[in-house]
Amino acid sequence: MERITTSYEQSMQQLGARRVAGHQHWEADMTFLGAANIFYLTTLAVLRWFMQRRAAYDPKLLMQLYNVSCVVLAAISGIAIAAHKWQQRDGTFVCNKRGAQLGDTKDGLLTFGIYFYYYQKYWEFMDTFIFMLRKSDRQVTFLHIYHHSSITLVTMLAAQFDTSGDTYLPALLNSWIHVLMYGHYFLTSIGVKNAPWRKYLTSMQLLQFLAILAQNILAWFKGADCGFPDWYKATMMAYMISMLVLFSNFYVQSYSKPKSV
Repeated sequence: MERITTSYEQSMQQLGARRVAGHQHWEADMTFLGAANIFYLTTLAVLRWFMQRRAAYDPKLLMQLYNVSCVVLAAISGIAIAAHKWQQRDGTFVCNKRGAQLGDTKDGLLTFGIYFYYYQKYWEFMDTFIFMLRKSDRQVTFLHIYHHSSITLVTMLAAQFDTSGDTYLPALLNSWIHVLMYGHYFLTSIGVKNAPWRKYLTSMQLLQFLAILAQNILAWFKGADCGFPDWYKATMMAYMISMLVLFSNFYVQSYSKPKSV
């Protein structure tokens, strides 16, 4: 616990120093984050009430355009971060150097990719709104709402305190999984039911969480100078464990239970 509190205090001091020096190129807007999440949850409640006495809508064109937009947005952040890793060459799985917010142009692509990735998480709130309009209540689960809401905070913290280094892994993996996921949704919306990767999506998501958890565990044991600040490593470990538990339960419910005849 001491490592966590000490590292948080150091992070805040370093953040203050970057602000004074003019090296903090991006500021987290906690008011925007809070307002956006209140809007998200309030809209869900309103839509649930609104749809109670109405037939389901079928916004097919809206779904198709939305899914294509999500594929494009996720691909942009994924390509930017992959290009950063290609340029870096000396990067590793864990304990990558920090420095993007100190003006290190070598990390410019990663900085862009992380910020772009962060803001598109708010656009992905549309998922739930469309599900509600279609009355697809089985898809609006606790896991779905928790993930959409919490990922904004987790990503914002990474962008605010460490836009280089080990930040690449969560955003890179999640971006490309979202390319496949929204690609599958788009194909389904135009009548293609069996995308080749469809049955592997949940497994890929679980592997993603395991990889990110492993990165942060390794960084923790390598010490405070490795990767994220210790307080954020602990945050990521706790968050990945919650994702593994919830997605594992979803996997069991969806694939392991025998279907009733």
